[in-house]
Amino acid sequence: MQSNRTVAKHQPEEKSLVRKPGRPKRIETPLEKLRKEFARLLGGIEKLKKEAQEREVRLGEIRRRIQNEIKPLLSEVMEMRLEMNALLERKLADKSFSRREKRTLIDLLFYNCDILEGL
Repeated sequence: MQSNRTVAKHQPEEKSLVRKPGRPKRIETPLEKLRKEFARLLGGIEKLKKEAQEREVRLGEIRRRIQNEIKPLLSEVMEMRLEMNALLERKLADKSFSRREKRTLIDLLFYNCDILEGL
C-alpha cells in the first residue's frame, strides 16, 4: 500500500492566486524592441565612422611616406636604368661580342626601355 507522501509528491503544485511581492515582470512592446534595435544600429554607425576616420589618418601617413621615401627611390632607379641603357648602347658597338651575346644585350636594352616608358 502506498503512503500519502508518495502520492503527494507526484501531484502538480497549485499556483497561488495571491501575488508575491517583488519586481513585476516587464513585457517588452514592439516599439521598445524597435528602439533597442535602432540604438544598436546607431552604435554600429558611430563605430564605423570612427574606423573611417582612423583609416583616413593612416592613408594620409601612407601618402606622406610614399611622397617622402618611395618617389625619391623610384627616381634614383630610373636614373640608374638610363645609365645602364647608355652603357648597353656603348657595348653594342663593341665588336668583341658574339651575335648571341648582342641579342641578349638588345633584349635587356628593350626591357629597360619598356620599364622606363611605364614610369
